[in-house]
Amino acid sequence: MTDVERLLNGIREGRTWAQREADRHRMSATAGGKTAAADAQMALAYIAIGQVMDKIIEGAQGD
Repeated sequence: MTDVERLLNGIREGRTWAQREADRHRMSATAGGKTAAADAQMALAYIAIGQVMDKIIEGAQGD
């Protein structure tokens, strides 16, 4: 496995992690409570991180 393949695998793992975190914060936000607004913001942040990682992966696969 090359360094590039290892790097892409790490980015893919990071993408999976970001999705899990977004889901967790989204569920917490919909449950309500004191931290609902903060959880909603965190969910959006993790979604944005995942989208950036998607673009990196797409770009690397196109090369």
